[in-house]
Amino acid sequence: MKLHLGCGDVLLAGWVNIDIESDLADAKLDITSGLPYEDGSVSHIFAEHVIEHVTLEQARSLLAECRRVLSPNGVIRISTPDLRWLAHVYISGLTHLWGDSWQPESPCKLINEGMRSWGHQFLYDADELVALLRASGFPTVKSQNWHVSDHSELNGLESRPYHNDLIFEASPSDEDLGSKTSSVEEGGSGYSVPSISPLLVEQASVIESMRLELEESRGELGRLQRLLAGADAERQGIEERNAGVVRDLSGSLEDRERHIVGLEAGMEDRRRHIEGLEAAVRELEEGRRIDLEAMRFQREASQAALLQQSAEYSTLLAGLDSSLRAVTTALSERDAEVRNLNVAAKEADKQVLSQQVTLASKVQELEHLLLESGTQQSRIASLEEELKSARANAEELQCALDRSREAVAETKESFDRERARCTSLEARVQSALLENDKKDKLLARLTMELDEQKVAMQKKSEEIESVSSALSDAELHLNELGRSWVGRLISRSARNRLINSRERQR
Repeated sequence: MKLHLGCGDVLLAGWVNIDIESDLADAKLDITSGLPYEDGSVSHIFAEHVIEHVTLEQARSLLAECRRVLSPNGVIRISTPDLRWLAHVYISGLTHLWGDSWQPESPCKLINEGMRSWGHQFLYDADELVALLRASGFPTVKSQNWHVSDHSELNGLESRPYHNDLIFEASPSDEDLGSKTSSVEEGGSGYSVPSISPLLVEQASVIESMRLELEESRGELGRLQRLLAGADAERQGIEERNAGVVRDLSGSLEDRERHIVGLEAGMEDRRRHIEGLEAAVRELEEGRRIDLEAMRFQREASQAALLQQSAEYSTLLAGLDSSLRAVTTALSERDAEVRNLNVAAKEADKQVLSQQVTLASKVQELEHLLLESGTQQSRIASLEEELKSARANAEELQCALDRSREAVAETKESFDRERARCTSLEARVQSALLENDKKDKLLARLTMELDEQKVAMQKKSEEIESVSSALSDAELHLNELGRSWVGRLISRSARNRLINSRERQR
């Protein structure tokens, strides 16, 4: 099994391509957390521009894990940027060696970007990388050329352009990895790149072009020196002309001073205008204050009237409650009387029925007596009298019953009138409560308008303060402008005196 660590989008056929971010990888793994493979189960490991993206401690752990999974004769190939070469390029100032892939703007940016950009965590030179490999259990370490290896499986694997990268192959075995044009000696710290390198040829041509540019620069320097001599002569003429310019500026300064005086007069007019505005604002505030006092008195009067109305409503409601209780008591008494009259009427009805039954029985007896004997006429007459008396009693009872029914009807009418009166009183109470709510809402609206007027007055005060601040800033600016012109005039006068003293010394 062969492992390609940090493959990105570059997939090698016949290898297990591993990356933590790429969706094309065969296995998405965090290689700093270990490799999930058996001990000695891997024959080759390739890591191109990977080890510089982890910290030194993570690199030490990763190499130890690679040593564990490699077979005894296995090989790991590592390619990474060379810190020593980066430092050499920084000192030489050759920032163009990377072509279109990287164009740092200056040597300082080159060294900083090389150390920190693209997620770099730790850059190695040859000594540090070899020491790290040997400390991780790889006693045999050799440097290799780009795309070149003594192992066919590791030939031509690099996908990035070559820029003097460090390329090392290491093995857990003590056996030699094969002949090399450049190797790291045991106990040594140096390494070399192949003697014939297209990059060195390019560097030589660059150095030659830089020499030619230096010769051209020397010629340009002589021409600049001649121009500088002419510039000195022209400077003297300019200084002479500057004396006249100073005189002109002095006149201009006087004009500016007169203009500043006019501005100060205008500022005084503005100040008086602002004072007038402030007086008007104070008058307006006084008027607002008087209006607010009047509104406050009106609100207090409204509140007193509302309190008085509330007291009247309370008294009215108390009277209504007492009236309702009296009416309820009277109705209860009338209901008792009606019940008594109904009882009496029922008794009278029973008596009438009883008298009618008695009368019917007596009529039957009379008829029986008439049939039996015609001699009992006197008794019949007395019975007829009794019958008339019974009929009169029945009529009197009927009249009493009618009067009781009329009294009940009158009581019901009186109760209905009292109920209508109570309903009217309740409507008046509801109307009074609604009126009280309206007055409360009016009072709340007046209070809100009063608060809005206070906010408007506050905004006007802030605007006046802003105008005053702007005028103060303008006055300070004019004063600074005057001082600047006076300073320039004094400086130019001192300069003219120095020029005149030099001319007298000549």
